[in-house]
Amino acid sequence: MDIIDEIEAINHKTKEKAVIKFHGRGWSTMSYVTGQIFDSQGTERYTITGSWVDKISMVDSQTKEEFIIYQEDERHPNSN
Repeated sequence: MDIIDEIEAINHKTKEKAVIKFHGRGWSTMSYVTGQIFDSQGTERYTITGSWVDKISMVDSQTKEEFIIYQEDERHPNSN
């Protein structure tokens, strides 16, 4: 099952917001996700890209520093 939709999460106390989009799977992409995180003024602070079956990264919009926020664990050699 593919998740194809956009999710908006708002911190009502701080007014920060995240918008995450789950893209449909095609021949060349698998479980692709993109998004942005905004501060209380509506300024983009981070961008998010990746695949939820592999790795998702967050990049600081000002410094361009990249952080891995999710990475699949290495599979056990005998697992299927």
